[in-house]
Amino acid sequence: WQIDVNGNVRTGKIMKYDDKTGHRIKEPHSLVTWVHSELKLPDFTLRQCFFGEHLLTDKTTTKTVAIVESEKTAIIAARFMSDFVWLATGGMNGCFNKDAVEVLS
Repeated sequence: WQIDVNGNVRTGKIMKYDDKTGHRIKEPHSLVTWVHSELKLPDFTLRQCFFGEHLLTDKTTTKTVAIVESEKTAIIAARFMSDFVWLATGGMNGCFNKDAVEVLS
């Protein structure tokens, strides 16, 4: 899920992974879709935010924010390197734009 700092669910990304290797299934085609697409929401306008952005609401934390591309990487890194707040852009077409990164200020 992409949940912003205000607790709003922006969307959710659906990806299929191989249960034995943990790799994304890309054959015969990439199996990635979006919750808002599957729900066929009328008049939906996607405004992506960082995956994990809702974790920035803890104003008492002194953890450094770490940004990666993949949501899977952020999840795994959070488990094994808990000294950071892990965010993910969701890929090159994700949330790497002026509006989305404003939250980091």
